[in-house]
Amino acid sequence: MDIYALATIHRGQVYHKATFVGPKAPTASDFVHAFEALGELKRNVMWHIGDLIVECERVTGERSAELVSACGLSVSELEDAVRLSERWAPDERDYSLPWSYYRDAGIDKALAVPLLVAAARNDWSRDQLRAAKKAVEAKIELSELEVK
Repeated sequence: MDIYALATIHRGQVYHKATFVGPKAPTASDFVHAFEALGELKRNVMWHIGDLIVECERVTGERSAELVSACGLSVSELEDAVRLSERWAPDERDYSLPWSYYRDAGIDKALAVPLLVAAARNDWSRDQLRAAKKAVEAKIELSELEVK
């Protein structure tokens, strides 16, 4: 088995890491762990990309066009990744939720945090999260109208 290392670096600190090392023949359990780590990577790849771009900017003072084009993502996808990585520090994230839930919850943390907590606690789908957000926003809009 080869050596693989995946890490999230944010402001010089390593927060999230999975490593597979082994000169011996892998066991079935090794493969299960490898697939679990790949599933985790798939759920969190946009965090990794955003964190890496933020870290690159912190270290070099610029966003490397070469790095950005190497991702194979659109400019808007990369902007979302950077925006969310800047807004949500690694210790504020619930890695059991996909990155897309944070994008769907919106930029207002006061609104997003309770939605994300409820999504994790109740095992919501993205559609359920979006519906809850829409309901909360409608309620806020209604209360603003009543105040006027």
